[in-house]
Amino acid sequence: MRRASPRARRTLLQLAPVIVVATLVGIAAADSGGRGEGRTRKRDGLTGAVRVDGAAAMRNLVDRAAQRFERRYPDVRVTVGASGDESAIALFCAGEVDVAAVARRLDRDERRACRSSRTRYSEIEVARGDVAVVVSDRNRFVDRLTIDRIRALWRRAIPARTWAEVDPRWPAVEVEPVGWKPDSAPATLLAQALFGPIDPLARDDYEVTADSKELTKAVASSPNAIGYLPLAPLKPGSGVRPVGVLPRALYLDVSRDSLKQPESRRFVREYLNHPPAIRASDGAVAVTPSHRVYRKFTRP
Repeated sequence: MRRASPRARRTLLQLAPVIVVATLVGIAAADSGGRGEGRTRKRDGLTGAVRVDGAAAMRNLVDRAAQRFERRYPDVRVTVGASGDESAIALFCAGEVDVAAVARRLDRDERRACRSSRTRYSEIEVARGDVAVVVSDRNRFVDRLTIDRIRALWRRAIPARTWAEVDPRWPAVEVEPVGWKPDSAPATLLAQALFGPIDPLARDDYEVTADSKELTKAVASSPNAIGYLPLAPLKPGSGVRPVGVLPRALYLDVSRDSLKQPESRRFVREYLNHPPAIRASDGAVAVTPSHRVYRKFTRP
């Protein structure tokens, strides 16, 4: 083996600290994914908490947005509740949460409560949870259902048991209701659209299905069945057809005082810039905010 000269050995000793530092820097860069993510987090220095509460229909959407936000800003804690529209709005007007994720607009009394507590807010429509009431393609007698007839079929107290009870011109055969789990987003949206936002109660004596595909199959199999689906995944040729649509808008109500905190403002900005993926089980379709709203909440 060829020995290094004394001069070469001195040069290597002088370079050793530089090599060690360079190696450590490389390891740190690799740990951050090699994309500067670690440096970005350190530079942002975003800390604090964002408190969100709202409707069950919004829970999955906000949960996914919160998880993504916490991965990007690990020093910010985002808490997400689903106590229902009425409770969430009361907490929001009292200043106990930063964002109310709700399936309706505030009513007159709620707006008055917010004014009394000096809670100013901005309302952003972020999604629509339109629900289609569907029957089988094999059903030959129902073309369209009014809201009152849909209520008669889905009310908790004395619901219609036969189609003739809804309309005497229709056959006196038993109605076969099919629905989602009671705590699911589509079930919540249906109940609120039919019976109001405060403690809505729909019938619970129905065949329970887990998702759009299962419900579609169950309704399509019988001419006497009736069910409901998020309007978004309803496709031609599925064996069912809509006979009524219940429109529902989904909102983020954001406290203007909370927007003064960088973590809350950044959370809203991230939500609008990167809306969470909406799945069929969410019962919603995303809404693109107006340019004015988008600019208001997404400018640095």
